[in-house]
Amino acid sequence: MSEIDQFRLVLAVSRSGSISEVAHMTGLSQPTVTRAVRATERLVGFPLFHRTPDGTVPTGDAPAAFRRIETILENYDALAALDDSPVTVLQFAYREG
Repeated sequence: MSEIDQFRLVLAVSRSGSISEVAHMTGLSQPTVTRAVRATERLVGFPLFHRTPDGTVPTGDAPAAFRRIETILENYDALAALDDSPVTVLQFAYREG
C-alpha cells in the first residue's frame, strides 16, 4: 500500500473515530487499516491516536499532522489531475529479413 493510500485511511479514521468502521467502508480488513495507521505513526514519529474500547481518539499532536496530510493529499490530487487526457498506446511490429 502506498503512503498516499495510508494517508487517506488515516484521515478516514480521524473523521470516523473507528478503525473497524473505516475497514468496513473501504472493504479492507481491520488489520490492514491498523497497519496503515501504524506505518503513518512511524513516519511522523509519534502516535496519532489513543486506542480505546469505543474507538480511536486523536492525540494532542495529531491535528497538526492531519492538516499536513490533508495538504499533501490536496497537492497529490492536483498533480494527478494535471493531465487527464486519454493515453494512446502505439504498438509496432516488424519482420526481420
